[in-house]
Amino acid sequence: MTGVLVGVPVHTTVAAALRQAGSEQRQDPVDTRVLLAMLMRLDLSGSWDRFRLRCGDFDTIAAAPMSDAPSTSGYRWEDVPVTDTCAVALDTAARLAHRHRMWPLPVGLVAVALLADPASGAARALGPERAAAIDILQADVLGVTLGGLTATLPAVLAEAQRASLRPTAPPPHPTAGPPRRRGFRFTRVQLLLIAVALLGLVLFVEDRTVGDLAAPRPGDIRVPSVTITFPQITIPPPPSPFTLGIPLFLAGDCVRDTQGVIDETTERAVIEEVPCADPRAQATVLGTSIVSGSACHSRYPATDVVLVLTSGITGPTGEQFLCLDLPR
Repeated sequence: MTGVLVGVPVHTTVAAALRQAGSEQRQDPVDTRVLLAMLMRLDLSGSWDRFRLRCGDFDTIAAAPMSDAPSTSGYRWEDVPVTDTCAVALDTAARLAHRHRMWPLPVGLVAVALLADPASGAARALGPERAAAIDILQADVLGVTLGGLTATLPAVLAEAQRASLRPTAPPPHPTAGPPRRRGFRFTRVQLLLIAVALLGLVLFVEDRTVGDLAAPRPGDIRVPSVTITFPQITIPPPPSPFTLGIPLFLAGDCVRDTQGVIDETTERAVIEEVPCADPRAQATVLGTSIVSGSACHSRYPATDVVLVLTSGITGPTGEQFLCLDLPR
């Protein structure tokens, strides 16, 4: 079995719709049409009125005879089986959420992704109203119109379909949700300083206690006190990525060449990050390598262009390689 949306935070309504659809489907995997109908049934935060008037209500879509193509991969979300087409649609929604920084994965974005593939059961159930339905879902259910979605949706769907054929390929969202917080750990130097400070405190308290309780008497032997002075040790804070000049390009970021156009012949460029919805975006970052440019193609098979960076953390050759995917 292959997991879907593993580690990706989803809206509670999306999770409820998947579980309810899985319960009602019994042995059959949840397909795109069934999930779309269940989202309509359970979502109370979005406005589905225009969608119902244009495309039909819950009962109409749930009873439509269209379904996804037969599945062979055994995809599951948690313990709910889903069709291959539905798994690709959910991955498409996660990729869109990563591009537009929409977490947890919202109902409207999932609904749009279920209609991304014209061959899906959900899309065929709407027939010629599919394109209008995508626009309505953005405006009324998602609550925002994503710029350039008409062009980017087929490209993101193609990425998800290619990824479904390469189960070992790295996902576009290394961590869909907020970064996990690691517990605080003391370094050896910090532990040593704490131990020294505690020892000094014990000696100080003991010396003061003895001095207060035992007043000098005739015939007492006075032992001269010994003062222990510990040198001050200043631990400099760790350098930030900005002081090291590390380019903060993450997998899934969109970039452009400020002095030209990025294509298959580009080797060096002055690049900057731009929103993925920005028409100036020229490529998507798949990852980086400090080994060699060929490592990009072995680690990220979708790599179209490898750019050479000469600042920040570099490898043995003094260079860093940025692995990019050009829009299809």
